[in-house]
Amino acid sequence: MTDRYDNFEQLIAHQKENVDFIRRIKQRNSSWLIAAPHGGGIEPGTSEIANAVAGFTHSLYIFEGIKYSGNDILHITSTQFDEPKLTKLLNSAKSVLALHGCGGNEQIAYVGGLLDEVRDSIIEKLNQAGIKAEISSNLSLQGRDANNICNKGTVGKGIQIELSESL
Repeated sequence: MTDRYDNFEQLIAHQKENVDFIRRIKQRNSSWLIAAPHGGGIEPGTSEIANAVAGFTHSLYIFEGIKYSGNDILHITSTQFDEPKLTKLLNSAKSVLALHGCGGNEQIAYVGGLLDEVRDSIIEKLNQAGIKAEISSNLSLQGRDANNICNKGTVGKGIQIELSESL
């Protein structure tokens, strides 16, 4: 997907909050931030999963496309997603679990990020639960870039999970 906007400042110059997108933010006393930066109609299902994972325990950030159609225009790649309210949350979280959606007919979760031990544990637990999970061979789905949202907590390492459309 080619992004129309390079950063959040460009996006808000053309899109309106509460008309085109909403932000859901809950800061809690937790070392983890659960994030869905492409929620709602951008990458469907990620908002709901992020909310469920955060529960009442972890901090939560969701950016949701709420347009009737054409929400993909709101996508800003994770290495350039610089929304100020998210940045504030990132500065108070040790680690980030970022949930994303990706294309594909196979029911699979691609788990990445720089927190290798946790990544491997998540892959193992998902597979044990009957959800196929692995590290993607596609570099863009691996979450290994230091500028990726998932790696911007205070420890500089986090987790990215890409959920296929079919899953």
